[in-house]
Amino acid sequence: MRRRLWPRIALSLVLGVMLTLASAWVLPNITGRTLGVSHHTGLQPIRFDRPGMMFLERRELPELTRLTATRGRVLITDSQPDVKTPGDPGVPDWITAELLDRHSWYRTEEEQSGWPLRCFRSVTHTDMPIGPWTLSDGATSDARTLDVFGRTWTIRIRPMWPGLLGNLALWTACVLAVLVLPGLIRVLIRRARGRCTACGYDFAGTTNALCPECGADHTKRPKSPKSAAIGSPAADPQ
Repeated sequence: MRRRLWPRIALSLVLGVMLTLASAWVLPNITGRTLGVSHHTGLQPIRFDRPGMMFLERRELPELTRLTATRGRVLITDSQPDVKTPGDPGVPDWITAELLDRHSWYRTEEEQSGWPLRCFRSVTHTDMPIGPWTLSDGATSDARTLDVFGRTWTIRIRPMWPGLLGNLALWTACVLAVLVLPGLIRVLIRRARGRCTACGYDFAGTTNALCPECGADHTKRPKSPKSAAIGSPAADPQ
């Protein structure tokens, strides 16, 4: 049993890695869904200890999270903003004093991908160029892009270790359960019925430790009711 188990554990680990990467890199690109208004979950105005106003916007999909920080000067809600500094709870780690002091900075987007836990992320900073421009003109991102069948895929490569290890453990356990549980259930059923756990041969009428069908050693096997009755002194004709 151990000889068969270790290859299955190794295979489960390999497939767990592949499924973890697929949930973070493939799933967000093939679903075709966008983080539109229907997925909007909140707009939080935050004022920092520097001139200007920043708005934090969070949008969610099952496989993707986007956190957007935009510089502004006027509040667009009636609520009073919180005053925070970089490093405070609720402030993303990429909001630094250097970023706030950079007058050309306009917007930053963080995208987190992975399922069920977020395990990879990317950060895109956008500056405000002089003259006619679009948001993509002044953007710098640490994400990678691939051309797959005519479509541009975004690959986020910055690991989020708690989510990465959690997804790896979860997917590996799921694959291992699929590979091991059916065989384990079959062995338990055969053992309860007094059959060879390897080939299913019925031990009724015999007390041999070796299976006459496949040669498996069943020295410690529990005897079936029939074989126990045959091997008992009461059933011995002598």
